[in-house]
Amino acid sequence: MKRNYLIELIGSSRLLAQHKSLEEGLRELARLSANVLKVQRCSIMLLTPADQGEESDLRIYSYHGHLPASALQSSMPLSQGIAGHVVRTGKPLFLDNVAESKFANLARGADHCDPSLICVPIRVADDLIGVANVSDPLPGRRLTKDDLELVEVFAMFIGQSMHTFQLQKLVESRLLQ
Repeated sequence: MKRNYLIELIGSSRLLAQHKSLEEGLRELARLSANVLKVQRCSIMLLTPADQGEESDLRIYSYHGHLPASALQSSMPLSQGIAGHVVRTGKPLFLDNVAESKFANLARGADHCDPSLICVPIRVADDLIGVANVSDPLPGRRLTKDDLELVEVFAMFIGQSMHTFQLQKLVESRLLQ
């Protein structure tokens, strides 16, 4: 599976450039990752810009699979949730069983799917800009530490793709001036 995943990611290196919006491109990357990892949920949460004197929070920017409407409509303070923990520490997290982990009280919707979860930071250059979440593997499958490594590659690819997309838009805007 690892080889196929990397081939798919390399093959989709122009994916964001093919879409008019970053959201569409990221949705396609989330779908691709979910299909290759054989999971039902993949979400990309990005930090929202902080107002003066306030802290940034996380908002689901793109996703594949079913997510509760409440998760899609709200933002999450960095002081809350598993994704907030990953942003605060800057370290990836693999939970074989969320309910039996020290993060059980932070999980949203853990009772509706498989108990395993992967959450990894997304970076652009040295700046942490969000997290990628993968959960709910297809029946008969469990997430593993090998999957964690693949999601880390996916997160690096997201960060690099977002940076390239932003640079392309900057060049386009300057060419139009």
